[in-house]
Amino acid sequence: MTAGHIDAMLRAGGEAIAATSPTAMLDARVLLKWAAGVGDAQLLTGAATVTKAARRRYQAAIARRRRGEPLAYITGRKEFYGRDFRVAPGVFVPRPETELLVAATLEAAAAIRGSAGARIVELGTGCGAVAITLALARPAWRITATDASAAARRIARINAAAHAAAVTITASDWLRGIAGRHTVIVANPPYIADNHPCINSDGIRHEPRAALTAGTDGMDDLAQIIAAAPRHLTAAGALIVEHGATQAAAVRELMRAASLARTATRRDLGGRDRVTVGFGA
Repeated sequence: MTAGHIDAMLRAGGEAIAATSPTAMLDARVLLKWAAGVGDAQLLTGAATVTKAARRRYQAAIARRRRGEPLAYITGRKEFYGRDFRVAPGVFVPRPETELLVAATLEAAAAIRGSAGARIVELGTGCGAVAITLALARPAWRITATDASAAARRIARINAAAHAAAVTITASDWLRGIAGRHTVIVANPPYIADNHPCINSDGIRHEPRAALTAGTDGMDDLAQIIAAAPRHLTAAGALIVEHGATQAAAVRELMRAASLARTATRRDLGGRDRVTVGFGA
């Protein structure tokens, strides 16, 4: 297939999803590479072999993207911290900004005495990207990842096995049923208000609502986790949570009310308040 034929396929695909996606041409390229099982160089040079079956996969994928389905659900994968993770409909898709949660956890644990063999629990692990990334960065840590969703736990186990990561994956509704005390509790809970218009935007409307929204102000799950965390932390342990860009002050106030000290908020690459840390006494 010539470069001209491939360009025509990409152009047609991009035009078909232009009303849905702000990155239509990039999406079309990703979907064609996925459908044909080829790389960028093969597309650019026209060296790609796009079979009839691949064209059908591409057209079906474009149709799904046109309906607003996330790229990650169509291709079944999402990159996080430079690694590929399996995702599937019904499981929250990890975002690039959540990589800050990993960095904050590594930094906070380093400030805790005796953290070389730290016990870490991640709440609401989804596809397992955060817990698995931490396990690969710190193999000596004992990491437990929890999720209330059976679908999420299944995908997380697939990802843990694929990356040979030592992570225990278990069912839990936040901290209910979590035994013992942990060096770090880390969570990216739902933090969008129930009626926020973004819930119906591109991609997001296809993701599980329970993984996105948390009450009228988006704070319900954050408040529950923060209130319970001190009972599950070691004396100098840390709670680290991701939250919305306008919620940092409220999160720090809840942490102080729960007797967590040295609270600090970190900003993502876009300059938005994104992750807050609080330490035990």
